[in-house]
Amino acid sequence: MALAEKYMIMFQKECSNLSIIVLNNLHRLKANPKDSIAIEKMLQAADTMIGDSRFINQKEFEHVSMLLVETFNRVEDVTEKSKEIEFFIDIFTKIIKH
Repeated sequence: MALAEKYMIMFQKECSNLSIIVLNNLHRLKANPKDSIAIEKMLQAADTMIGDSRFINQKEFEHVSMLLVETFNRVEDVTEKSKEIEFFIDIFTKIIKH
């Protein structure tokens, strides 16, 4: 197996694990919109996914992660972002199932 292929597999697994972290924290935010720890963990995972996606040239995944960061960055209370939370729950559920 070529080194590039090994890196691709490694980063795909990491993106999958990070997607689970994002999804779990989206569910936490749905239950408690003021959970700043959930927001922080979700944004850290999404930020890492942006870099990983660039490395493995997964533009759609990169864009979804960037949109998530743009939506929730510098937000302490997501009470008014319930539609966005549902949108991202749907997206990341599909990513994980894929």
